[in-house]
Amino acid sequence: MKKLAEDFVPHSKLIYECLQSLVPIYKQKNVTAEEMRRNLMLNLSACPNLMLQPPFTDTINCDILSFDQIERWVVFTTPLCIGYMQHQECLEMFRNVLLNGHVHVLYRDDTIITHEFLFKFLELVKNSSAKKLIEIVKDTQLASFQNARYTHREKRQFLRSALREMSLLFTDQPGLLGPKALYLFMGLSMARDEIHWLLRHQYLHWFDPAKPNKLTKGMAKEDWMDKSLPELLFLIEELRTLARKYFQVIQRYYVEYLCGADSCTLNQQMEQVLNILPEDEAILLSSFHSTVSSLSVKQIENNESINLRPLRLDWFRFQTYTSVIRPTFSLTRNSTLAKTINTISFHSKLVDFIDEVLTETSDLSLFCFYPNLFFENFHICFEYPSQLRYSIAFPLLCSHFMSCTHELCPEERQFIGRKSIDFASKVIDDMARETKDIIAQICDKHCELNLQLDPMQSLPFLLDHLKKKHRKDNKKQNQQQQTSLVKPGSESIRFNREEMNFLDKMNMALSEWCFALNYTHSITIWEFTFFPKEYLYTKLESLFNKILVQKCYVEVNEKNEKVRVYLRPTEMLNIIESYMKIMLTIENHVHIDITKAFNNVLGQQSQLIDSNGNATLTRHYCDLYIDKLLRNIERNHVIYLPSQKSFLSAGKSDPSHHIESIQHENYINYNEMSALCEIIGVVGAKYMIEQVNGLIYENLIKLKAIVSQNKEILQSLRINFDRPDMMKELYKRLENVDLALVSLLNIGIYLAFKSLLTECLHEVLEKRLPYLMLSAEEFSKNFKDPKFELLINEMSSSCGSQTSIDTGLYQIIKTPNSSRFNFKVKKKQIKKIGIVKIIF
Repeated sequence: MKKLAEDFVPHSKLIYECLQSLVPIYKQKNVTAEEMRRNLMLNLSACPNLMLQPPFTDTINCDILSFDQIERWVVFTTPLCIGYMQHQECLEMFRNVLLNGHVHVLYRDDTIITHEFLFKFLELVKNSSAKKLIEIVKDTQLASFQNARYTHREKRQFLRSALREMSLLFTDQPGLLGPKALYLFMGLSMARDEIHWLLRHQYLHWFDPAKPNKLTKGMAKEDWMDKSLPELLFLIEELRTLARKYFQVIQRYYVEYLCGADSCTLNQQMEQVLNILPEDEAILLSSFHSTVSSLSVKQIENNESINLRPLRLDWFRFQTYTSVIRPTFSLTRNSTLAKTINTISFHSKLVDFIDEVLTETSDLSLFCFYPNLFFENFHICFEYPSQLRYSIAFPLLCSHFMSCTHELCPEERQFIGRKSIDFASKVIDDMARETKDIIAQICDKHCELNLQLDPMQSLPFLLDHLKKKHRKDNKKQNQQQQTSLVKPGSESIRFNREEMNFLDKMNMALSEWCFALNYTHSITIWEFTFFPKEYLYTKLESLFNKILVQKCYVEVNEKNEKVRVYLRPTEMLNIIESYMKIMLTIENHVHIDITKAFNNVLGQQSQLIDSNGNATLTRHYCDLYIDKLLRNIERNHVIYLPSQKSFLSAGKSDPSHHIESIQHENYINYNEMSALCEIIGVVGAKYMIEQVNGLIYENLIKLKAIVSQNKEILQSLRINFDRPDMMKELYKRLENVDLALVSLLNIGIYLAFKSLLTECLHEVLEKRLPYLMLSAEEFSKNFKDPKFELLINEMSSSCGSQTSIDTGLYQIIKTPNSSRFNFKVKKKQIKKIGIVKIIF
């Protein structure tokens, strides 16, 4: 800085004059929140009669100039002209700049601690002006650290209310964007400056190890946290969106304004100065006027491109020609003309340069260089429910990051682009995951409430009612018993509607998160497009898929071993229906097709594994029914009751073995099997039938082996059927008779289970697909071609209809050289064995 000051000694007077020109602009911008309210700044509805009148100002470009940039000019140019710093207004401006903050930017995230930086430099300068500046630095240092945050907090609070009102007004009446566009850009510029100030000071106090500990002692992290910052960011994005959406409104208004009022005003000014202008300046001014007056609304209606950059370039040339030493024409003496052309130049930007004006006034790409602060402020939304709906502002901010790149540094485009994509993806994913967790909690709570209506839950109330009849004397004990029993529906009782229970809070949070995810259809960042609702859809599909598997069993510790206790299919079906009913209500908040997610998940659950390779409901219930129930029927002495369409464990089960203690009648009856068919679907039922056919075939193999073993004896029994004595002796010589009876019993049980499952499947399909089932039945009855009899039988059996041939069992027995079922014998042997089996 010392070297820079030495180099600028010849220019110090000019720099001081520039500083003096900043004084009125700085005074206009350096106002407190209370003064803003008093002066009705950014208040469009304060004067309804002037609603359609555009604002008139002599410094229109300075009105949207960054206040942070003006302060930087003051901080870095004051040391360059110390010898001229005698003017009281300049010293007061310097004092106010130091009071406003203690961190100023060099470039992006490179900052300086202003008071330390200036103090070290001014100590090296030995003059009276430097002493005055040193006193100002010392006087303002502590005040800046202690009080600046409160001033800026009030400003942000005022800007939130002002921008909120402006957003509502422009949304309702977009035509006001034309005359009131300057207020829009002023509000965006002021909000952007406040956010930049907050970020740099947050980083100093939260993460920067170089912060002065003496001055920051006693300050907590919460002192520099703005819990309403997400709302301010959201309002900036909403106003930017409105400006882009109604760009043609603004463009049309200022095209008419330029060719009308601006053209007439400029023509009047030209008549006064055209005679005294040099030839080059006169040509530029005439070209300027002809360009403005030639504009027409038809150019917009015909979608013609309008390029007014040459117009602004002519204004720069005009300023250059009249800024030389001893000019023949001076703009300072003709300030009215300069103000008029400056206003026209700004109006021209709103015709063809509005995206750049939005970037200039509301660019928040600084977040790219403060990733910790980006996510810290994003997580404010999780802590304060009022800020949940504004969380979508953070992924929208990521689209700003590319605006900080430059054409002369193309190598950083890749890095910043990838960074913006990573930030947006992580934020949207966190939003979708949080929404998914809230939905899961709501669904779990509703499942608990639904289980309270289960008939089994009425037992405590029935027992309590019976005990009251036999225990009338002990009233206190009765009252305690009544208070311990909570009836279903008590959670809805409220003495005051303002009291919120768990479900009320969760539903409110859900609606806020869904508002955020549903705010915009897509977010485009660096040629990539993000769809927030698709993130939510994926999370919900994954949630529903995991919940179905997690809820189908409960792990219980028995003798230091974890044992799975499977829910009955009817209980599981109630849980599935409860979850589906709750998740369907999400469509009231977000425009997603949740039914599609149900179809995808339930379709995967009818397979053995899902798309992630995990076990499904079909796999778990097949393990339960095939491996644990049907394979242990001889151990539990299971019988089938055709009249009740239910299985019954006739023997006493051993409670020490969990598999044996399962009651078959609780899992294998008509209601449970119907619920099972609804859960696992046609594909799952077909797989289970195939497993049952495999069990039948295994017992047929055992029975065949026993028959082959007793083949000669059975043939003798066939011949000597009329000789009782001989039959009795031959019967005693038979081996493994008990095993043969067990195999036959098992086959009967398996066939009964298969018949029950097929019947339930047929009923479920008739309920769900009546027209398709009717077509299948008509086709199977009327199509009598023998060549396709097996195919027709297979189609009918897949629908659960009764057929003359069990095609599934037929295919297993028929298959030769099977790796699993090696059943290759000659036809004559098969016939003999079949006859012998009948005798056995």
